[in-house]
Amino acid sequence: MYVKFEERMKEMDKAKQIMYRMLEQMPIVKIFIRVAKYEERFNRIEEARSLYETALKELGPDALDENLFLAFTDFEIRYKESERARVLFEYGIKNIPKEKCRRLRSKF
Repeated sequence: MYVKFEERMKEMDKAKQIMYRMLEQMPIVKIFIRVAKYEERFNRIEEARSLYETALKELGPDALDENLFLAFTDFEIRYKESERARVLFEYGIKNIPKEKCRRLRSKF
């Protein structure tokens, strides 16, 4: 991935631009998670949280994806936000069809 090249060259701003351009071109759950994890890797916690929240708001029915809820709840747990994680978990369990959230149910 070109992002890795930019990181090796210490061009962190360019790497970040590439990540956000990818998100702009393909606003799907998988890319939101990837960009949020990228932000978290560089300790930009609020930006990562904002990406997860944006995914939930902007993706509509596509946001009801077990992978998004697993990533977001794991993120909140890592940063000791257990109440936020609990709310996300409950929302996911309530709104994602039962057959599509087995891992989420078994995890919590």
